[in-house]
Amino acid sequence: MQTVNLKKLRKIIFFLTFVTFIYQSYISVNLTDFICVFLVFFSMILTTNYCLNDNFFFKYPISLLLIFFSHFINLGGSLYLKTYELSIITEHLREPIQTIGNLVMFNFVVIISHFTYTKLKISKILQLKFRKLLIKFKLDDLHDLKFLYFLSFIAVLSKLFFYDFNTPIEFQINSSGPPLLGDIIYGFKFIIYLPIVIFFSKYLYKKKIHKSQSTSFIIYIIAMGIISISTNVRSILFDILTMSIMFSFLIFIFDEKSELLKKNILKFFIIIIFLFPSINFLENFSKNFVNERSSAKTNTPIENIYSFFNSENNFKNNNNKFSEKTFFYEEYYKHGLFNRINILLVNDNLIFAKNNLSKFQIDLVKQFQINQIISIAPQPIINIFLQDFNKSDYLKYSTASYIYGIIDNMYGVKSIGSVLIHLYIIFDIYVYLILIFIFIPSFIIFDSFYFPSEKKFSPYILIFFYTTSFGILNMLATSDISNVFTLILRSIPQTLLYIIFARYIFNLFVKKNI
Repeated sequence: MQTVNLKKLRKIIFFLTFVTFIYQSYISVNLTDFICVFLVFFSMILTTNYCLNDNFFFKYPISLLLIFFSHFINLGGSLYLKTYELSIITEHLREPIQTIGNLVMFNFVVIISHFTYTKLKISKILQLKFRKLLIKFKLDDLHDLKFLYFLSFIAVLSKLFFYDFNTPIEFQINSSGPPLLGDIIYGFKFIIYLPIVIFFSKYLYKKKIHKSQSTSFIIYIIAMGIISISTNVRSILFDILTMSIMFSFLIFIFDEKSELLKKNILKFFIIIIFLFPSINFLENFSKNFVNERSSAKTNTPIENIYSFFNSENNFKNNNNKFSEKTFFYEEYYKHGLFNRINILLVNDNLIFAKNNLSKFQIDLVKQFQINQIISIAPQPIINIFLQDFNKSDYLKYSTASYIYGIIDNMYGVKSIGSVLIHLYIIFDIYVYLILIFIFIPSFIIFDSFYFPSEKKFSPYILIFFYTTSFGILNMLATSDISNVFTLILRSIPQTLLYIIFARYIFNLFVKKNI
């Protein structure tokens, strides 16, 4: 396969990395700053060279993109985003060398782990068997677009009508844990992103897109916007945007002869021109969600929509006051959106916390993490084995908040965490040994959804590529260890079973009537 666009992309990243390295070196005020800048620069070059390598990218694209994007979110992105804001990457970091040094080493070990995976014969055998299963259950391709529309329609409706629009949200939340219906509907969490796959199928699967399909996508965006604003969950809209960008990224790389770029060169330049002004628009849009958060649960969904478009945006001042009063503040960047793209400060907060935890406190963190992993299962199943176990006791807190609360008891419940640093807190120096082996099964599973001979992805793996909470491409930058287990052991299997069952119902009752 021709790799023209992959080479172009790699050169662009190398160029931007070098330019930002020069600027960051220039504004460094001491040796610590320069060492940190150099380490991030070195790690970004190493990761780009390995993950976007001509020789094997098209054999293992999913696992390689997982490493690349996770590294960007954990560490590498700081080089570009801090340069955009004209500030040094060590700003606000309490343990800059320790944090950045560990992240560089973690990433290096993950790369070694991936290289080991590519050499294992057992991985190829397992992937071959798994791909046969995907083909057997028609999970390898689009096959029938009508079925995908049927599936998307059910998923969006289940999300749209999950809440009563005339009842305050706080009265619709079960304090004893997610209800059985909620556990069942959980399987549709990722299917709601299927319309994005359909919209990009023209380029990903060479399917013709009719005007009616474009109209359907617009209706989908409106519906998801209503859900997002009415429930005050901004990640729904931003995940759609992020996934669209990632699919465009894939399309560019897999465009063998650069035909799409040549045909759409004018559109490309228009997007570039409007890219930077749109950052401010998205920033203000995002801030409105935060402004409304304090009253969102006491309002009805309808009231949330009305309030969202009638509130004044005064988040900037609130943000500064919040940062000054919070010991483990998470505002690393001036632009709030950038804090969702790169979590270097979060990693630094957790490293600082680790340095101040006793052995007893670390044991408490271990037990909390175990309980979170147990909470992956539906409550009725948990009750069979642990009658006094209430999963909501562990789902309402993130591990990061639990850790911060040990050190500073005046803290919230849903702080952002980092799976790699959580592993480091629990296993200390042994984490390097664990990282060599722990993610190899994930690499095997994820790459099984890619068919190298056809250069084709299963459409049903694309819906798992990214969400703010967790996804495949940001798996190593997710906020909790339990999220990794949730993705692999529950989210993907449960969703695929729903799809297989839905196809059976569709073929039996629906297909012959449309």
